[in-house]
Amino acid sequence: MNYTYNLADMKKVGNYKVEKQVKLIEARNILKNAIEMFELGNVEQSEFLLRRKADDLLLFSIQSNDVSLVDEVEKLYELSTYYKEIQFHHS
Repeated sequence: MNYTYNLADMKKVGNYKVEKQVKLIEARNILKNAIEMFELGNVEQSEFLLRRKADDLLLFSIQSNDVSLVDEVEKLYELSTYYKEIQFHHS
């Protein structure tokens, strides 16, 4: 097994279109999981999942110079705060 600490090598993406689709599918799956967790009352975990996936997509967007992912990133960040606000108003 080979490891690298060269950041330039870490930024290299295989097939960009495939990787982008995988990231978007992962985001949809995370969203489904986050909604289920929220409905079960686990707001903190739901928020955490949404923010981590948003962070992941944002990093991928920056590394690949693809601003088309920014809308998806913003939606995930907004949803993470939305769930927190709903919990706050129902307390």
